Amino acid sequence: MDYSSLQDVVQSILHNDRSTYKFKERYNKNFLTDFVNSLQDGTVFEICKGMCDIQHLEEETSYNKWKELKAEHDKTKKKLKQKYNHNLVKNHDNPAALKVIQKWYVSESQGMNFRTDKELQMLERQIVLQMDQLIFSQQEYFVEAGVPGFSCTRNSTEIQFQITLLNLINNLECYFK
Repeated sequence: MDYSSLQDVVQSILHNDRSTYKFKERYNKNFLTDFVNSLQDGTVFEICKGMCDIQHLEEETSYNKWKELKAEHDKTKKKLKQKYNHNLVKNHDNPAALKVIQKWYVSESQGMNFRTDKELQMLERQIVLQMDQLIFSQQEYFVEAGVPGFSCTRNSTEIQFQITLLNLINNLECYFK
């Protein structure tokens, strides 16, 4: 495929991708020329594939950690409920004890919910920080590879723009084989 045809393909992909509309002015001819030139040797496609694999593994690992913690919390809550039910049965004929058991259960379950919510929040924050670091590392690779449009940033608009570039890279790979 000649270079002019490739430029037409890029324009077609961008035109059909709604996520690129807000970045339309940034996809000027000079930018697209530099961008397509950075893809010529195929290295960027290999980097993109490797990063995608790493990100999927990281996401899967993080999700599994979250599921394990959630299952642990559910198990602890179930044990508390079983202990509560056992105490209710054991003291079914003692109204004063039942009131104390009820208050104890409400207090324990509220405390447990507070602790488990905090633990989940801490894990979720840790996961977000890990994903932020992964994104930053990915940005560094693309900057080092000389791919136009990439910079090391935490700006959400810039990250969205970079995501559209990654989508474009994925869509263009078949034209470089």
